[in-house]
Amino acid sequence: MAFGIVASSAFFAALSPPLSAQILVNTFAGGAVRSGVPAQNVWLDSVAGLAWGPGGTVVFSDTANHVIRRVRADGALETIAGTGVPGFSGDGGPAATALLNQPSPPHYDAAGNLYFLDTGNSRIRRIDSLGVVTTVAGDGIPFFTVMDATGPAAQRSLPSIAGDIQVDAAGDIYFLDTTGQFTTASQSFVRRITPIGQLQTFAVLPDCCYSGLAAIDAAGNLYTGMNNGLNYAAIVRIAPDATVSTIYRKTTTGQTSATLPGRHMTADAAGNLYFVANARFGGAIVRLNPDGSTTTVAGGGQPPDFGYVSSPDGPALPSVIYPAGLALDAQGQIVFADTFTPLVCCNSRTVIREVTAGGQLKTLAGANGQFVPDGTPLRDIWFTDLSSIAFSKPGDLYVAGHCSIHIIGRDGAFSTFAGTGNCAYPSPGATARNADIPPSGSIAVDSQNRVWLADAYLNLYNIAPDGTVSKVIRTPVIGGTGQIAIDSKDRVYVAGLDSLYRVLPDFTYQQLALPPRATVSAIGTDSSGAIYVAAASNIYTVNDDGALSLVYANQGVGANSLAVAPGQRIWLESYGPFSVITAAGTLVVGDARAVSPGDGGPVNSAGIRGPSFARNASLAFSPAGDLYFLDGSRIRRLTGIGNVAPAPSINPGGVVNAVSYAGGAIAPGEVVAIFGSNFGASTVTAATPENSFYPMAVGRTQVLFNGYPAPITAVGPNQINAIVPEFGSSATVESVQVQVDAALSPAVNLPVAVAVPGLSTLDMSGSGGAAALNQDGSINSPAHPAARGSIVSFYGTGMGAFYLPDGALTIATPYPVALAPVTVTIGGKPAPVQYAGAAPFLVNGVFQVNVQIPPDVPPGNPAVVLTVDGIASTRNVTVAVR
Repeated sequence: MAFGIVASSAFFAALSPPLSAQILVNTFAGGAVRSGVPAQNVWLDSVAGLAWGPGGTVVFSDTANHVIRRVRADGALETIAGTGVPGFSGDGGPAATALLNQPSPPHYDAAGNLYFLDTGNSRIRRIDSLGVVTTVAGDGIPFFTVMDATGPAAQRSLPSIAGDIQVDAAGDIYFLDTTGQFTTASQSFVRRITPIGQLQTFAVLPDCCYSGLAAIDAAGNLYTGMNNGLNYAAIVRIAPDATVSTIYRKTTTGQTSATLPGRHMTADAAGNLYFVANARFGGAIVRLNPDGSTTTVAGGGQPPDFGYVSSPDGPALPSVIYPAGLALDAQGQIVFADTFTPLVCCNSRTVIREVTAGGQLKTLAGANGQFVPDGTPLRDIWFTDLSSIAFSKPGDLYVAGHCSIHIIGRDGAFSTFAGTGNCAYPSPGATARNADIPPSGSIAVDSQNRVWLADAYLNLYNIAPDGTVSKVIRTPVIGGTGQIAIDSKDRVYVAGLDSLYRVLPDFTYQQLALPPRATVSAIGTDSSGAIYVAAASNIYTVNDDGALSLVYANQGVGANSLAVAPGQRIWLESYGPFSVITAAGTLVVGDARAVSPGDGGPVNSAGIRGPSFARNASLAFSPAGDLYFLDGSRIRRLTGIGNVAPAPSINPGGVVNAVSYAGGAIAPGEVVAIFGSNFGASTVTAATPENSFYPMAVGRTQVLFNGYPAPITAVGPNQINAIVPEFGSSATVESVQVQVDAALSPAVNLPVAVAVPGLSTLDMSGSGGAAALNQDGSINSPAHPAARGSIVSFYGTGMGAFYLPDGALTIATPYPVALAPVTVTIGGKPAPVQYAGAAPFLVNGVFQVNVQIPPDVPPGNPAVVLTVDGIASTRNVTVAVR
């Protein structure tokens, strides 16, 4: 039996299909967030702003790990919000178990409520003094220009927020909206969210190039930095009455000044403003005095000739610091994030430091980041700077992290193979287990269990099983990914920006010929040791003589990593979900929009974020055929790849309007019903919106339009309801395919029209009585007919593009209206249209038309015909009239 636009779980029970035929995803190792340990012993990946919390605590957002943490007064580190897994959940419950996605700097009001921008979720959230998290602004949908910038904040889409939010003592939230920054008016807007939840426009800033709201003082003055990119920079103050004034200006022509203001600011109780000044190297914390003069309170020292090394604890003046994210307490103590690079070769580190009231630098957290001890259980590992993974022939997994290489053995034991966690360049050539090594961009393991690594300068080393480090093997590679791969003859391949080299046994290099203007984006190997190359949007294999043979044309665009499954199924990763290239076409595996990782479930419904350093080799097949990949600070695994399910198939003429069941052309934003077989579900499963979006996959199943995943509202064994993406709506023909796991249906090509309107009916047959609401809210039917002259609301799909995000719920006002003319006749008589546009609170693609029943229509069940841009609905749909 066919089901309607959205299959309701009230009618259908969603049963899980057998697991054996699925590709499942799980976290294999890593992702732990250390808490309750001395703050000095924790590696800090990304400190996004700081705040002084209750009881002298220092609170900060750890953006990369999707948590908010605090350094307690006893020096211990504690996680107060988030689990370390990106996503959205937890409103109304404990913040410690909620899911966050890239939280921005924290801010407190006078009552002790903590506010932050949950950037990846397009929301502003609050944690109250009891630790309960709620959303105070944002509906989870990225801002579109058709949406209101005022009104109930929780029902509005947040615009593009420059920099940070600010919160005053009363709980008013301010942010800088740059949506109109590059319009003719060249204006930016300061928006305010009141304590009762109303979004307002507070002030208008002239010109452009503001860095975002950087500070608020006790009097309620807001501050922002401004740099026109030509000849001056300034600090701008927005007073509580919305008056805008420039309080500091610095010329930027000629030699860059040491007091050029940055975007990191804070203010003390007396109204003095402190800001980060950027010198050519290093930086300083500067106080802006009431008379307009400046006083340096920390920094100002001479940086070293090489690297970016901060001064040790001691006098703040002069010192070398690289400050960001300032916060100041009532005693005049400033905390800041100090991000520096120990050596010129190596990855940066962040520590949290304080400038005491006595003018001393004091490190509070991150000074002695501890290495992961051998024997740590895999799910308790905290990885830092994960860059590459590789399997040995026997099946041991080698993992490259921060200036270190670890082994996860076939028995699941974790141990260190090379490096101490401290960085060195070049490698000292000592026993690797006890030596400092360079940060590795890519690693590979040959048949002798030698680990090869390419360092930050794309030079090669190999490390023998006993830990002996080879001499530096200089490479001619310039730029590019620096990825390496090893073939069946233990020959090492190194990828450059527009070059590919093979290392010969005498450690000389053979340059392999690439197609003209080819850029190498990824290289990898299959289980036999054959080398594959993604270059110039094609996939090649490397012959023994070094020549390239084309495998797949016009595929592999934007790939950052490559791995090969049996049957020349090429798995590619590019900042998130995978592309799988097969002889049948290209599949998308994983859901870019999913808000949770989906561990334990089908990969097509799982959120895949990709590695922190996506340019490196982040994919690797184990000898057993499972795919391991980097996802942020975790190593995850796909199982069941070899169990390819029967390919789905779309029936001839099986793509139709989901309410009228009319076939033929499709329209952008239309909800379509797709009929066929092997659709990956044993019963009807209704999709559940996540973060105000319908997902791009339900269980094992996806629908692709021209290779682009489409939002899905329901899946059954023989029917899928999906929404034609508005992305690429200028196409004249759409290729429609159904994907189940890694199996792809043959493509069905359909013409694209501006609109293909269909009206919903009560029995979901496509004809008969309309699914309509009378003016009094009752469902229209012969038992409840509409009065002549009254307003009736009709629903359907196929009105054309509304230019909302694909799969978004229509929440924020103004609701988008039809872009083309809409007319309605009832009983052959013109019916005045009061509204024609997106249906409020339903998915984008479902329309609502409010129509007045013509007063001269005879009672009964007259036909309703809806026309959009001259294209009329084709089914016999009626409305009951009295």
